[in-house]
Amino acid sequence: MQNNGEHAPVTQSSHQPGELAAIRVAGQDRIDFLQGQLTQDVKRLTADYPLLAGWASPKGRLLCVLWVAEWQNALWLVLPQELADTITKRLKMFVLRSDVQVELADARVQPVEQKLLRELHSIKEEPDINHVNHCFYNENEFCIFPSGITEMGIRVQPGPYGDGENPISLLRWRLANIRAGLPGIWQTTAEEFVPQMVNLDLLDAISFTKGCYVGQEIVARTQNLGRIKRRMYAFNTAIIPSSEVAPGQPVYGADGVVGQIVDAAVTETGVELLAVIRIDSLEQNLSLEPEGTYPLAKQSLPYTIP
Repeated sequence: MQNNGEHAPVTQSSHQPGELAAIRVAGQDRIDFLQGQLTQDVKRLTADYPLLAGWASPKGRLLCVLWVAEWQNALWLVLPQELADTITKRLKMFVLRSDVQVELADARVQPVEQKLLRELHSIKEEPDINHVNHCFYNENEFCIFPSGITEMGIRVQPGPYGDGENPISLLRWRLANIRAGLPGIWQTTAEEFVPQMVNLDLLDAISFTKGCYVGQEIVARTQNLGRIKRRMYAFNTAIIPSSEVAPGQPVYGADGVVGQIVDAAVTETGVELLAVIRIDSLEQNLSLEPEGTYPLAKQSLPYTIP
């Protein structure tokens, strides 16, 4: 993809998933609780290194993809705002007798320029963007710098949510995630994908050794039996469609529908997107519609897809 560290202009569409929220999980049993829920080995978490994770249904289908951070005696789950209320309520159903409190945090959660975040936290060293996620924090806030994204990070500021949300920043954040090959799950794609379909195994977001968690049997079987027949790839098209391009929409090939959009960003030069595609259809001429009017060109990602 032609990012080269530059900010491609991003245009706004009518469908704008992308605003972020945080769920706060507190209590003495918080680590063990999330260990039995998320695809990630939560015991690897430290204050300096946040983790990418998925939460799946018992059928192994992703309900959400989120960032897990440790800050002020709690675990913070950063995810799309449109899913936050549903995920909070569903997590509470699993608490039972554990010493765990789950609440949708009253916080401002925003993508912010890394340059600004580095200045605010007096960060002088360059983060390792290729392999390690970083978390910087003080007593008032914390910031997540995902591996593979050079220009933006996530800033979490507990307290009343004020005005001034910047939709262009949110759109640019989605574009940065697309270029880094980091999937998002939205309302339109919840329970559509097994974690490996959106490359969570390639992003160090699935543990195959920690033991049981919700959906683990399906995820492990998919991995062990080599039944990963769909993978997430990056594409672009130089032709901007007349209608919106949004998560959940189909991708077409010679066999009809061969995939589904995970996320997309419309720029002034076209559309960049991530889509889960049948691996055996990759050599076909892919398009955003059946007639092939909006052809898709496959792009490289920062990691290797087997």
